[in-house]
Amino acid sequence: MKNAGVRMGIVWLAVAVALVAVWFGGAVMAQREGPKPPPTPQIQGPPIMMKAGSAGLFVLTGNVLTKYDAALSMKGSIKLDVEAGDTANVRQPAPPPPTHMLLSPGPNQKVLVLIGDRFFSVNAESFEIAARTQLPPPPRPEPPDGVNPPPENGGDKPEIGPKPPVPPIGPPMPVGLELQGNVLYMLRGPEIIGVNINDGSIVGPAPLPKLPTPEEDK
Repeated sequence: MKNAGVRMGIVWLAVAVALVAVWFGGAVMAQREGPKPPPTPQIQGPPIMMKAGSAGLFVLTGNVLTKYDAALSMKGSIKLDVEAGDTANVRQPAPPPPTHMLLSPGPNQKVLVLIGDRFFSVNAESFEIAARTQLPPPPRPEPPDGVNPPPENGGDKPEIGPKPPVPPIGPPMPVGLELQGNVLYMLRGPEIIGVNINDGSIVGPAPLPKLPTPEEDK
């Protein structure tokens, strides 16, 4: 009996040593491989928006606008002609452009859609595009103090200095949308711009006032 107990103890000791060796080997391999890179974020699908008015219910799915009546019977769809960006040299799919949708008040209601830098005004009753336009590109942000701008003559040797910050990809997201009469105003980058919802004509743009420097606040 004593010898059997000794043999059993030796067996359990061998098992414990094997488990420790497996754990130590896995830890070493994980340390050699290094930390795993974070998972690639998933690109969300096209935005889905919905607005209801006196002329019906309107649903925007990506760049397709669909109209329903009060009983949710589909009355038609319009594909808004938004040109896709140049994705030939893009390794990963780009996120959907910033999108907004709102309804104008009053009897001649219009569905107003902003997709990236494209604006559409759709007559809510007839469900026909009343106006469309492309917003002008906003001005390039000025480099901060101490940063040399790139040479304007296209020279091969730019001035020595820190590189300016890389501008964001795609058009800036319009914020502060305000409809006054027939003009939709918005904050877009460093400026204010307006769009006439009847004919798509551009109002402005006007630059935003510059923030006072710390020296001016004193």
